[in-house]
Amino acid sequence: MKCLTGRQREVLDFIARFTEENLFPPTVREIGEHFGISLRAVQDHVAALQKKGYLSLCQKRSRSIRVLKDGAGTCLPGAVKQIPVVEYSDAGKTVDLSRPNDFFPCAASLLNAAGSYFAVKVPDSSMTGSGIFRGDTAVVESADSVPSGRIALVAADGRMELCRLSEEGGMTVLCYDSPGAENKKYPGQEVKILGFLVAVFRTY
Repeated sequence: MKCLTGRQREVLDFIARFTEENLFPPTVREIGEHFGISLRAVQDHVAALQKKGYLSLCQKRSRSIRVLKDGAGTCLPGAVKQIPVVEYSDAGKTVDLSRPNDFFPCAASLLNAAGSYFAVKVPDSSMTGSGIFRGDTAVVESADSVPSGRIALVAADGRMELCRLSEEGGMTVLCYDSPGAENKKYPGQEVKILGFLVAVFRTY
């Protein structure tokens, strides 16, 4: 196992902690701001960690850094839970988990043992600013309310939507996070909260 320098270990620990707390990885800029170093210095550290097998990274995507091993060089726990995959569109206002289309393997360490989970394929690019892209697999915890600051999965107009929620003049606003994506407003009774985002996975 190739040893890490002190700063490489600090960067690795920060990426792992940030990902655990926010449920998505930091950008190169966020890493640089945390340590007060240049983007080039961050890129050098990330490249070194990738070469040593601690990280994976897709250069063409934002927030694509993934931690593969902890600072001691130990692979992350491999316990896996099979999450039912449901159709994203034409869902009405319920999610039928009794007849899933497929199952998605998810690390059990990401899940609350008492929670109920399902997965959907992201069909569009309305949340790219949050590192969520078309074709990603979104793992959702079933709930009828959304913790503050979390991304919700809701049903409206006969389809499911990943978005952030706000209230405006008695209307529920579905807020998107992508250039050109227009927010949508609905009477509250026309929006059904299905759950909140737990993790996003991408296949290359």
